[in-house]
Amino acid sequence: MELDAIWLMLLAISSPIAGFLGFAIQLRTTKKLRLENEKLQLEVLELKVRRQKSEQVIVEPTNEEVQRFTSRASFLRVDSDSGVDKRVDTDYWRIACICILLGLMILAGCFIIYL
Repeated sequence: MELDAIWLMLLAISSPIAGFLGFAIQLRTTKKLRLENEKLQLEVLELKVRRQKSEQVIVEPTNEEVQRFTSRASFLRVDSDSGVDKRVDTDYWRIACICILLGLMILAGCFIIYL
């Protein structure tokens, strides 16, 4: 074979290969840009939700925010996913019973004094 024929054959083969590789690179870039666009759209949606929450008149605090300001467990929220109440028993009924007993003792003392 002559040298010119070899060069002509190499040029004839290299043009379609270069075209295929260029198309594959563009396809890959397009897929990557589409995924990045979807990611940015999700971030924009998340930011819109955050903005709407921050613009609400009534803001629902999380349990962590409540615990920063008070140690009372009665203000904690119920975990809606598991249905389990995460509040600690605060024994308010014991305090109420003690107050009622003290009130009755004072009333009985006043009654005894005035007899």
